[in-house]
Amino acid sequence: MDNIIIFGASLLGEVAYKTLKDKANICFFVDNDKKKHNTFFCDLKVISPESLVIYKDYKIVIASMYYGEISNQLNEMGVIDNVYIFFCNSNNCTADYFSYRIHKVCDVNIYKNLIICKNESKQFKADYRLVFKSLRNIQRSQEIIYGEKNVLFFAYVFPPLGGSGIQRSLKFVKYLKKLGWNPIVVTSGDTWFPLPKDISMTKEIPNNISMIRIDHLYKSSESLSNDEAQEIINLIYGVVDNDEIMNNFLTEMKDNHCAKRKKIFCPDMVVTWVLDVLYAVDKLIDFSKINMIYTTSAPYSDNFLGYYLKAKHNIPWVADFRDEWTNNCMVPVNSNIEFRMEQNIVHLADAVINVTPDSTENCRQIFGLANNKTYTITNGYDDDDFKTIKVLKEKNKKFTIKHNGMFYPDHREPFTFLRAVNELISENKIDIEKLAVEFIGEKNPVILEKIVAVDKYHIVKIIPYMEHIQSLQNLNKADLLLLIIGSGNQFKSVAPGKLYEYINMKKNMLVLAPIGGFTDKVTYQTGTGSCYEVDDINGIKTYILECYHHFFEDKMDNSFNIEEIAKYSREQTTNQLINIFDDLCLNH
Repeated sequence: MDNIIIFGASLLGEVAYKTLKDKANICFFVDNDKKKHNTFFCDLKVISPESLVIYKDYKIVIASMYYGEISNQLNEMGVIDNVYIFFCNSNNCTADYFSYRIHKVCDVNIYKNLIICKNESKQFKADYRLVFKSLRNIQRSQEIIYGEKNVLFFAYVFPPLGGSGIQRSLKFVKYLKKLGWNPIVVTSGDTWFPLPKDISMTKEIPNNISMIRIDHLYKSSESLSNDEAQEIINLIYGVVDNDEIMNNFLTEMKDNHCAKRKKIFCPDMVVTWVLDVLYAVDKLIDFSKINMIYTTSAPYSDNFLGYYLKAKHNIPWVADFRDEWTNNCMVPVNSNIEFRMEQNIVHLADAVINVTPDSTENCRQIFGLANNKTYTITNGYDDDDFKTIKVLKEKNKKFTIKHNGMFYPDHREPFTFLRAVNELISENKIDIEKLAVEFIGEKNPVILEKIVAVDKYHIVKIIPYMEHIQSLQNLNKADLLLLIIGSGNQFKSVAPGKLYEYINMKKNMLVLAPIGGFTDKVTYQTGTGSCYEVDDINGIKTYILECYHHFFEDKMDNSFNIEEIAKYSREQTTNQLINIFDDLCLNH
């Protein structure tokens, strides 16, 4: 029960407090915001940084994304012996995937000593084993089964991890095997990645699939050794292949006493896992039997695997982008270095796949790629998943609106929808006793707090993450499905995976997305609902009210376009992937 002071009276500080309060004696919060001084946060007094000189025997735990700058500040104050940093993978410490670490502030000389060496980079690209200075263990593996046509299938996120992003990889593997290709899946084992577990989805992995699971051992900027940090720089340098960009990258990390050292994990924390995988697959895989390499991202460092293996073994490589990378407004990027990474990756890959026509065209235009190198394969739905969905014998007593999945601050938020519902109730157009709204899935705490504030009639029910099939069975009980994409032209190319399961539910959908965008077009072509701009509250109200009246008048059936819906089955989308594989093998 050490005496602890938490530096950071904000959301992450609150998470640290809730996580540590039963394990330590937390005495104060400290914050650089003078307005917080002498106030209370989590029922503890907030003191000024200058006060810390009195508490030199206490442990200071920094809970802030600006931990590099704060550790420098404490160092200059002479507070250097008992400074630690709190790391966690979620703002929801009650989530089943929540994990945390506390690492002592590192010796910043590790970062000051990092170098780029052109000769070493060329050697690394030709034989990446040269940089493995420490013994690596292959954490999880099994005997590899080779078929007539083998694809080395890299997907960091894969069952038992859950979430919508898992579906694409899982269903590709399922139907590749069924349709004549043998996937050898390389994925994560034990992982720090912030996703819920969905054990039920592991049942869909075919029994005769070769799986290589490599544990992702957590590393922070404070826990890296000199060799480990240099390995990461070598890995990045091999992909960037530009001295000026790399020098600028290192300078940014080293400036201000290495305050931005966390940027070493570029483009994401999975780069350390990539190093382990490169080591493992060289030991495990007979590359003379591999016909194709496939990588899927995000995380975007998955692409490094295809990049290095293609360069070394000259095997055709397909890079599949479930989401755009540097052109993605929802993903913060280190623009120069990550743009260079993506540029080199898409030019070396033999085929580049995106999930909507707009994102494919963006990729062509931004990187100057030929039409015959870029493809669109949308996400979809699996008919097998709907075999458990039964026609409801009785309709709901209340008109029920459901949304499944995540919301994202400043991008994908339900607040205009809630304001529209508020107005319909206050105008006595909808009876509050005859309406139910459910939001299913993990929710960002900031958004959750705002939902409570905006939902003035307290009609929203928050339901935790459900296993996939269970979530579909739950959605089947909806009278109106809510799908929120975002506002602005940058969201015209976005189509989340749940869109396709929504349309196969064959229920009315209220879609909040840019008019003329891909999701709007799919909604119109399948006849499954109506699309409105996010801020079109009058349009949203009109459609909700129309569906509300139809529900009580038993007029909810819609003229769904079954042929259009069928185009998005997972078997159809996997056939498209197989056509790309076969063409590349034929021409290789």
